Amino acid sequence: MTKDGKQLKHLYQKYLDQSMTQAEFDQLFNVLKNPENLELLKQEMSRAWQSDAGQERISPLYWEEIEMEIRKRKALERKRVLERQTRRYWLAAAASFLLVIGLSLAIYFNASSDEYLTYTTDYGEVEKIVLDDGSQVTLNANSVLRWKRDWREEGYRTAILTGEAYFDVKTIRDANDEKTGFDVQTDDLTIQVVGTAFNVKSRTEKTDIFLDEGIVHLNLKESEIPVQPQKKEPSIVMKPGESVSYSSITKELDRAADNQYGNASWMAGTFMYTNWSVRDILQSLEDIYGVTFNIVNEELLQRKLTTHLPYSDWPIVESGLELILQVDLIKKGDVIEINKRK
Repeated sequence: MTKDGKQLKHLYQKYLDQSMTQAEFDQLFNVLKNPENLELLKQEMSRAWQSDAGQERISPLYWEEIEMEIRKRKALERKRVLERQTRRYWLAAAASFLLVIGLSLAIYFNASSDEYLTYTTDYGEVEKIVLDDGSQVTLNANSVLRWKRDWREEGYRTAILTGEAYFDVKTIRDANDEKTGFDVQTDDLTIQVVGTAFNVKSRTEKTDIFLDEGIVHLNLKESEIPVQPQKKEPSIVMKPGESVSYSSITKELDRAADNQYGNASWMAGTFMYTNWSVRDILQSLEDIYGVTFNIVNEELLQRKLTTHLPYSDWPIVESGLELILQVDLIKKGDVIEINKRK
């Protein structure tokens, strides 16, 4: 028996005895790189299995497992070789590439992205943010907040929101003891505030605002349809406890003395729905969790509900939704089908 053969038999026996170290395990597969040693291992395994004939024992190391491990290791080696071969080329190419585009990138970022500080959240993620003016923002899932950096020079604070956030704006004054304004812009309107707390949700072609504290002015934006230059943007003054919903696309404006069109219940870990249609409830969950529902029961979609759901991991919300609607949620690919229980 060759030296490799003896080593192979020794290592394989240690594997069977479960006394093999990680270093010896790696050594075993280094030996198996030689095709002749693969055949030797097959013969050794065959003898071991035959000697166990009639006993209730299954070999802990199947040939298929060895082949799989060998393929994995060979693929990893090829990847490492390729990486070594391409690393030098990539570094040279990258250096040339960066040299060519460096100036244009610097100009672009200085003119655009450096103007705003951007915060983002993923599906199911909530982030608490303290802006450099001392204002606090809680950014709900699947949302983007852009904060203008040079507000001190401009003497005005500007935030641009896509998604949903709760703002607790700090009142600050300039050298002349004048209050520094604070704007929150969405696709539908601009909220002008000084020091106040409110919730804003800008999704699905409309913006909902719930005012918790203070007073805000809403400047409603027009749609893309051209308007007369002399026409001024309408302004709405909101008081604490009120809610407003507005779409610049449809021009639909709704206002309520309570939180009907917006609330900050998600801040307390709950989705609170007051007289919401099932269609709107499902849409809100799609926005937060990134899921897609499929339901053909139009009657169920139009049903109005006043209910609560926990703001938690999706499996918990899924169970609560099934209980409330008395349906079964069945995941098929990337879509969740909603079927009425029989």
